[in-house]
Amino acid sequence: MRFFSLRFRIALVFTAAYGALFVLLLLWMIDHTRTDFLAEEDEQLRRHCSKIFTDVIASNGQPRHDFRRLALDPASGKHLLRLTLNDSVLIESRIALPRIQSMKGGDRDTIVDFAIGHDRFRVLHSVRGRLGLTLGADVTVQKHILDETYVLLSISIPCAILLSFVLGYYLVRRLLRPIQTIAAKAEQLSSTNLNERIPSEATNDELGVLVRTLNRMIERLQEGFVRTEQFAANASHELRTPLTIIQSEIELALTQQGDDESYRRVLVSSLDETRTLARIVNNLFMLAKMDGKRMVLEREEVSISDLVSDVHEQALIIAAGRDLKVEFEKHGAALVMCDPVLIARLLLNLVENALKYTPDGGLVRIIMEVGDSALCVHIDDSGPGIPQFEQERIFERFVRVTSSGGQSIRGAGLGLPIARMIAEIHGGSLTVTSREGVGSRFTFSLPIHT
Repeated sequence: MRFFSLRFRIALVFTAAYGALFVLLLLWMIDHTRTDFLAEEDEQLRRHCSKIFTDVIASNGQPRHDFRRLALDPASGKHLLRLTLNDSVLIESRIALPRIQSMKGGDRDTIVDFAIGHDRFRVLHSVRGRLGLTLGADVTVQKHILDETYVLLSISIPCAILLSFVLGYYLVRRLLRPIQTIAAKAEQLSSTNLNERIPSEATNDELGVLVRTLNRMIERLQEGFVRTEQFAANASHELRTPLTIIQSEIELALTQQGDDESYRRVLVSSLDETRTLARIVNNLFMLAKMDGKRMVLEREEVSISDLVSDVHEQALIIAAGRDLKVEFEKHGAALVMCDPVLIARLLLNLVENALKYTPDGGLVRIIMEVGDSALCVHIDDSGPGIPQFEQERIFERFVRVTSSGGQSIRGAGLGLPIARMIAEIHGGSLTVTSREGVGSRFTFSLPIHT
């Protein structure tokens, strides 16, 4: 079956189901007709038999002059009969009927089929006390009609099934033609022409739904290819800068004679750039795991206030040597099921971002608020702020927005996208509100599961 085409298999299944139903229906009709015919003949035989018994009993065992006329109803065709009294034959047709053994158990009727040459008879044998009557009705014509019907059906049924297969194959081929068009168009699609779509009519049938589903899938593939190309280009750009710096400084150190201090400066600078490279690679690896749904959360019940307190202490270390204030306010406490490593990374990314953009003499505040069903951690800074139309772009990968004061901080533009993804896989959210010249507030919300 697997070697045949789909339209052939559909037509075959259709024909098999239709043919089986057709044959069963015809057989039921023929059997029903035959049963009705036999029931009608048997009823007529019983009526004739009753008349004969009535006539014989009324004449004290001697058939009256019109006995044959009474027994032979012209409307019923010719009959065969035998009348007996105490097993002695009183009258019998010229064509003898077979001896039929009466059924035991009193006055009972026995009905059998009997053939004489090409003639067919339906024979009734009835006993009433000492009287016995065997009466046969000619059913040759009816039997012949039924036999001819069986022959015609044995010839017409295969022809009808073959015709239905040919017609079904043709109809299925026409119905599947749009699918062939869809397959041909899909075969032409590649990564270079994903902007094209499969043409479809504005219908709500199964084919219309299929085409729209495929077009949405192609659209998602196109978006994925575009994101992949952008990701590769941005990643290459971000990795190229520190590698170029390391290469230039090492080449400069090798071409010039210098003292130990100059070599040390080259090594320190190379180490800083190497750390930058490692941080970018780690971030890219985490993004790849999140995009591929391969990030496994190590959930455990932790005190969110302890996590925020640890992040505050790390912020104080990072801000050491700068004229910055880092404050921590706690309003309530809560235990939450989360991955503490990822949540700590999220908070640290927000704090590091706030410290980067806050000038000397500024203030960074970490505020934790616990509600009935969720907790919020606000990271406020007194930096230059973010323009309104840029506030959502900062959560895109490799996007670094220059502030209204023209300040541009070096970075890969991956910290905030990673932070938002961590919040989302925990069922939370990360938003920003900002006013130019005043500062920004990043808000991390996490539901509390009780």
